[in-house]
Amino acid sequence: MKKTEGIKSAEAVLLSRTEFYARLGCGRQTADQIAKESGAERRFGRRVMIYYPAVMQYLASGAGQSVVK
Repeated sequence: MKKTEGIKSAEAVLLSRTEFYARLGCGRQTADQIAKESGAERRFGRRVMIYYPAVMQYLASGAGQSVVK
């Protein structure tokens, strides 16, 4: 049987809130505001996950300048 070769990525795409706060290196309130403004917040029942590539695209475009001082 042939082995399946999947995509090997070192970075997670969906992060929990605590992982997201640590990755951004900012406080909870600022990180939540960035997640909401970028449209990266995903809800699975009661669980909230953050789509990290959307946040990075949002910050790279300069739209997050009002949030991050």
